[in-house]
Amino acid sequence: MSDIVDIACVMSMSYRTDDEQNAAINAYIRWRNTRAEPKITFAPPGLTLRTWTQYPTRAA
Repeated sequence: MSDIVDIACVMSMSYRTDDEQNAAINAYIRWRNTRAEPKITFAPPGLTLRTWTQYPTRAA
C-alpha cells in the first residue's frame, strides 16, 4: 500500500483535478493487481505465529 501512497504523492503535482488524479491512481491499482502474485512466503518457516492455533484459557 505504501507504493500507492508514494505514487499518489508524486502524481498530485501532475494533474489539474482530483478526478484526473483519482483515475490515474485507479488505473495504476488495476495494473498492479493484474500482475500481482500470491504471497506464500511472507513469514519464515517455523515462526510461532504460523503454528499457533488455540487461545489460552482464562480463569474467571
